[in-house]
Amino acid sequence: MTTVIKKVLASTLKELMEEKSLSKITIYDLVEWIYLQDTEISVGKDVTYDNWQDALASIFQYIADNRSFVLNTYRSFGKEYLEKFLNQEVERFLTNLIFQEIQVTGEEAQQVEFSISFYTYALVGIGLDWIEKQMPSTADELVEKIERVMLGSIISNF
Repeated sequence: MTTVIKKVLASTLKELMEEKSLSKITIYDLVEWIYLQDTEISVGKDVTYDNWQDALASIFQYIADNRSFVLNTYRSFGKEYLEKFLNQEVERFLTNLIFQEIQVTGEEAQQVEFSISFYTYALVGIGLDWIEKQMPSTADELVEKIERVMLGSIISNF
């Protein structure tokens, strides 16, 4: 292990120990920390997007850019771990996008929450399937396919 890697791990460990004792920190904590830190940098915690396509492309591009890490996480910890990460990110951008565009009254809130849940499960499911199949297409190609379905064009006329 190189000195640089040791320094990064030491720094990460110190940060994690601000919240938990050493005996309570697991490899899962470290992997979660990596995903949280990376998404704040590459996807953007407080970033707002003009449309859902850009937000989704950002998430899928992060996955493609970190292919080995994501695939090894998927194989080691199972899809539940990545599903949690993807659910958080997709739900966050959908919620921000929807509430940025419309004012929701009390009666509409249940329908909006249902819609957010529906699209979150659909998009996360597609993302997990893409990961499981070893990411056979680019992130942009995947988003284009999703966009065609979302806009009602299941079979495109080329």
